[in-house]
Amino acid sequence: MSAYYFVFSELLNMRTGDYAFHLLVGLAVVRWFSSAFSGAATSITGASGLMNLVDVRKIIFPLIQITSQTIKSLIVFSLLVLALLLAGYGQDLEAYMYLPAVIIATGLSILGISLCYCAFVPFVADLANLVGTVQTLVLFLSGVFFTVDMMPENIQQYFYLNPLACAIEMVRSIMISGEIPSMSLLQYVATFGIVSTVLGWQIIGFFDKVYPKIVVK
Repeated sequence: MSAYYFVFSELLNMRTGDYAFHLLVGLAVVRWFSSAFSGAATSITGASGLMNLVDVRKIIFPLIQITSQTIKSLIVFSLLVLALLLAGYGQDLEAYMYLPAVIIATGLSILGISLCYCAFVPFVADLANLVGTVQTLVLFLSGVFFTVDMMPENIQQYFYLNPLACAIEMVRSIMISGEIPSMSLLQYVATFGIVSTVLGWQIIGFFDKVYPKIVVK
């Protein structure tokens, strides 16, 4: 985090009074995604030995990875909330009442994206090698290092198509500004999460009996 802060605040002159906290919140959300996404991506191919021994639903493998990384991320969020409150940020109790909803909606989006991606990794092995590229794109296209108001207005509407960018914006509103998050953003992230999760779940279920035949240890 210190390296990111130095590059973007000192070298690129993007410093604001609370830039470090904006950066921390953005990194917390993106690292939650990155850890869950990377763990889930190869979870099915990595369980080839077990699949050939036991007839178990393949959805279990990515769910285990995503759940474990989510628990770790929630601990990080708890510590971040405490640090921000002690620093005098996000003191509005009403705003914090929306944080669980934002976390759940964000978690569903992360779950949905991860399931949809890992469903096709056994068929296209090169997808596993692109995980790092996807993580880098998400890092730089989700508003971790900048706020939306720094962007041209004609681009902002496309920026908000990224559910993680919306999630970062909402979490910052609650934890830094002490404001109630945008209900339209919350609705979009929740809808995206539900649809993508159902889609990913159905795809993996559809290929449940196929994976053991194509995944070779």
